[in-house]
Amino acid sequence: MRRCDKVARGRPPGGRLTISLSLLLALGLAAGCTSGGDAGGSAPTPPSKEIQSYTGPGIQGTASPIGLKWDWSTLDRYLPFVKDLAGGATFYEFEWCQVEPQPGQLDWGALDQVVRSSKRLGYEIMLKIRVGSCWATGGRRGEERGDKRKTVSAMPQDLTAYQAFARAVVERYRPLGVRQYAIENEVNARNFWDGSPQQYEQLVRLGAEAVHAADPKAEVLDSGIASPIYGVAIAERLLAQGREGEAVAAYQRYYARRGSQYERVETAAELRSMLGRDLVRRGLDYLAATQRLARQKAFDVYQLHFYEPWDNVPALFEYLRATLPSTLPIEGWEVGMFQRGAFDQEGEDQQVRAGEAAKVVSLLLAGGARRVVWLPTAAPDGAEELRFGLVDAGGTTRQAGEVVKRLAAAAEGASWRAVTSGDTSGIAFGRAKQTVLVLWSEQGATIPGTARSGAKASTLSGESVQWGEAGLRLGAEPFLVSVPLGLDEAARLVR
Repeated sequence: MRRCDKVARGRPPGGRLTISLSLLLALGLAAGCTSGGDAGGSAPTPPSKEIQSYTGPGIQGTASPIGLKWDWSTLDRYLPFVKDLAGGATFYEFEWCQVEPQPGQLDWGALDQVVRSSKRLGYEIMLKIRVGSCWATGGRRGEERGDKRKTVSAMPQDLTAYQAFARAVVERYRPLGVRQYAIENEVNARNFWDGSPQQYEQLVRLGAEAVHAADPKAEVLDSGIASPIYGVAIAERLLAQGREGEAVAAYQRYYARRGSQYERVETAAELRSMLGRDLVRRGLDYLAATQRLARQKAFDVYQLHFYEPWDNVPALFEYLRATLPSTLPIEGWEVGMFQRGAFDQEGEDQQVRAGEAAKVVSLLLAGGARRVVWLPTAAPDGAEELRFGLVDAGGTTRQAGEVVKRLAAAAEGASWRAVTSGDTSGIAFGRAKQTVLVLWSEQGATIPGTARSGAKASTLSGESVQWGEAGLRLGAEPFLVSVPLGLDEAARLVR
């Protein structure tokens, strides 16, 4: 029996996913819905490529490193924007308890729709496997949350059954080109994980073993630690090194937009008191568990979540390099901007947000992340906007969205490297004899003039900027600079 009508109405038995029938028809998917059996078809994984001339660890970049995470139930409103960024990656989080609500009763309908729809839109799809709460964990623990009716995950009672389910997931979606699987999501948060750090470590090992057994070429990721935990982790490490002033400053900078969630501290004593709180210790315990798993090579790729002000990225990568194996790839599966209180919807604030989006994406890739997935794609309809959308609630692309599209176009099929010189920061994306640089300088700096034909500079909004013999004056707002040069030669323009 087909499940298309149930998915279109928004209440499929297994996934509680809303994908409108009009969207399915637009994607050419309605005729292909099935309720079981082989997912069918095959799709090659987007090619990986070595990042040329990168000065940090030798990691793999992706051919289209900038992706999006969207809400399927509202995708109709901003479908053109999602199509414009096709080629990158997206991810989807689901629960074992949703796919198998009763032992032996597997319902793949909703998940099949997501995987097929993502592919049809032109996105590589990555999956987060969560347990949830149901018969598999000995009964429900807590209420279902939100429109997607998520439940907290707990340790499965039958670990053999858990591995069998994980293998079934991989065997089903391997023919559709799915190659990356994360085990759980933000386990430091009590509304996502109800077990201990030791149980989480065990689950990651078991999940990775099952995934690799079903597809030796697949990559397994950790759960991704929630973005706020890195601020206290960075501060704690600085305190341990005796750098008290730097620790307090790093903490203040990291939580500049978090409001009362992380109280402001003024002294090292206040910082130590904050670090002793139960919520903070829980987060640091799960971060330490993830680091242990990384050192033991229990998973293949580190999952980074980051929503803080852009100027924290350098300290974040300094921390990651100090605490993770140097050869472990890093991917930003959840990247964006968080703020307590509403974001301004127009005017100068939108220009500032566009500049910050360019800096966050550029610095994460320049720092060593091999992909960045922006979350959320769009602002919520009628709810407080805590995470900044690239599209507004009405479906209009914001300045930041246009900027991310330009960055995605520059990064498509390119090699890249960090560009730093004095107070100048940025990234260079190079293809053969053409390179696009994203450059800015908080204190102001000048790039020497160039007489090369085809060299040009523009603002993030696309307005041309004069770049003559006197050079190009940089400021806090990033410029896009295009030159007919190879990557290394172009990067030397700012040295």
